[in-house]
Amino acid sequence: MTLQIKGTRAQELSEQLGFRSMEAAYNEGVNFSRWLEEQDPSEGYNDGLDAFERQLALRGITTQSDPERGFYADEFRAFEDHGEAGRVLQIEYLARQYRKVAHNARSVLSSDTSTVGSMMRPYVDAAQARMDQIAPAIPLNELIAFRTAIDSNVYRALYLHDDEQEYRMVRVGETAEIPGATLTQGERPVDLYKYGRRLDISYEAMRRVPIDTVAFYVARMAVQAEVDKVSTVLNVITNGDGNPNTAAEVINLSDLDSAAGGKLTLQAWLAFKLKFRNPYQLTHELVREDIALQQLLLDTGNGNTRLAELSGTFGGFVPMNDQFAGNVRFGVLDEAPEDKIVALDSRFAIEQITEIGGTINESKRWIEKQVDTLVFTEVEGYAVVDDKAAKVLDLTK
Repeated sequence: MTLQIKGTRAQELSEQLGFRSMEAAYNEGVNFSRWLEEQDPSEGYNDGLDAFERQLALRGITTQSDPERGFYADEFRAFEDHGEAGRVLQIEYLARQYRKVAHNARSVLSSDTSTVGSMMRPYVDAAQARMDQIAPAIPLNELIAFRTAIDSNVYRALYLHDDEQEYRMVRVGETAEIPGATLTQGERPVDLYKYGRRLDISYEAMRRVPIDTVAFYVARMAVQAEVDKVSTVLNVITNGDGNPNTAAEVINLSDLDSAAGGKLTLQAWLAFKLKFRNPYQLTHELVREDIALQQLLLDTGNGNTRLAELSGTFGGFVPMNDQFAGNVRFGVLDEAPEDKIVALDSRFAIEQITEIGGTINESKRWIEKQVDTLVFTEVEGYAVVDDKAAKVLDLTK
């Protein structure tokens, strides 16, 4: 199955592709797919593809099998048949599979993706529902408030120093000082870590294995990298990012329910949720399996059930700030501290810092030396955005 690309822009761009193109993308702080889209915008085409996919289509490279429609993915060596340009596309294709795992939880479509169900989808990723695609059990996206890209391996996070009174729009006297907050840099840089996986591809695999099979294993590697990152985020929440006063506040179970006796009770759980005062809300938590079971099996008691049943007659209570009613998304993590609930408001808690171009050297070696080992690396760090947005419930005290 060969798609005819009529646009001259794609053909002209095709003749120029090489390692320098990928290097230019990283120098501009974007991935190769985004760079191609800037050189050959999809506006004006009516093929359902983005710029990267058009480059594959120009070379007749099919990356996804569809037995019902009678075509199958090419063998992985199909990229090699197109010289340096093919190897550049090969790198970006695998990188797209790797990146997809990290962004699978998002519903938006990026420059990496085409509309699901497009007739031209065989040239790109698997046309299946996003919920069925490979994704980590605890998506990193769930825990991140916002992301910052830098072109260095040193980053000093910003911290807002204030108190609750300074957030309020109080009446100010005619000559009085207007309340405010102070935005400062941290005393020490936030640590950035390299996360990586190596993929060894044998000569036999290059000749015989379909492209989409290789993509499956790349995605599986990316899942483990995401697991490692979630563990790092957990450590930053509980211990801080290295700067003073960035570790989450620890609250003792007995302070919430003196009769708890080391076991989570409904009273203690509701009291803990209320510790997230406006504008904060408990949205996510990381716990071990036994703690998750305690929460799932909390005894509501007849009194609570009776109140809920009679609320239609006598009137109930509906919280305005949603501390009670809001669902808490929990993740079971073996690395979570024993007998503790690590809770956060993911809108305010953690900043992800990413070094731009962290994979360029590995990509260059793959393309120029034509080795059969590809190394995926990412340089990332995590900083506390707001120390009030995370708390730890200690069930032993």
